[in-house]
Amino acid sequence: MVLADLVDLQAAATPDKAAICQDDVLTYAALSARAAALARGLAGQGVRAGDRVAVLAHNHPDTLALLLACSRLGATLSPFNWRLAAPELLWILQEAAPRILAVDAAHAGLLPAELPGIQVVPMGALPSDPGPAPHNAAAGHDQGLLLVYTSGTTGRPKGAVLTGQAMLANAAMSRHMHAMTADDHVLTVLPLFHVGGLNIQTVPALLTGATVTLHPRFEPAATLHAITAARPTLTVLVPATLHALYAHPAWPGADLSSLRAAPPVPPPSRPPPPPRSRPAASRS
Repeated sequence: MVLADLVDLQAAATPDKAAICQDDVLTYAALSARAAALARGLAGQGVRAGDRVAVLAHNHPDTLALLLACSRLGATLSPFNWRLAAPELLWILQEAAPRILAVDAAHAGLLPAELPGIQVVPMGALPSDPGPAPHNAAAGHDQGLLLVYTSGTTGRPKGAVLTGQAMLANAAMSRHMHAMTADDHVLTVLPLFHVGGLNIQTVPALLTGATVTLHPRFEPAATLHAITAARPTLTVLVPATLHALYAHPAWPGADLSSLRAAPPVPPPSRPPPPPRSRPAASRS
């Protein structure tokens, strides 16, 4: 059983339940069908076990559907950091050597139109083929399923591979740590190219049957509005996003009561205490 199988089980149990909410609502039945169609489409383009599929895009439901599709084929998904400069991305492309690169409109001009050996596809035009989901016999939990790259602040970005087994173990630990159930509603604003955005709550939520509201990228006003309007029960924020929320004019009136794990609120800033005077050395 791979990640896509677990989502298929959720689709069989609660087909009409919202799985991913962005501009539209993608039910579990629709997510399961989309992942199957993408798996068939990728296989039709020659993607096989061990191949890599890259994504350069803001958070999009198809990034998650591609992860599920890759789990069926034994392929590896590599979401690229869209904050990197073009030379850094070109180096990662050379190192990762994906067969297909999906790019959204916001990043279409960042890389050359022609990349030798790589099929560049618009995010909205990914190859898909409706029908029964393919399942590569070589696909398994010990296959590399996710390839993520570090920021490269001290050198070139470095790739780290997570297997399907690692993803399942992470989901189990997340469910335990967050006491996550199918009744939860996760708000994801961190980028899916980061394991914080993808693996801490988002993928575990989909494997549990919960609902994920997915923002294309973090915006303080949109995040505060979503917490108030959508009433999520869980979210993941990091110091930079927390400070942006604290600094927003809407923060003092924000209603965080729906969150079971609310972000920490720092104490009011105070000026540093004056340095203590040191007693003068005694003279003999």
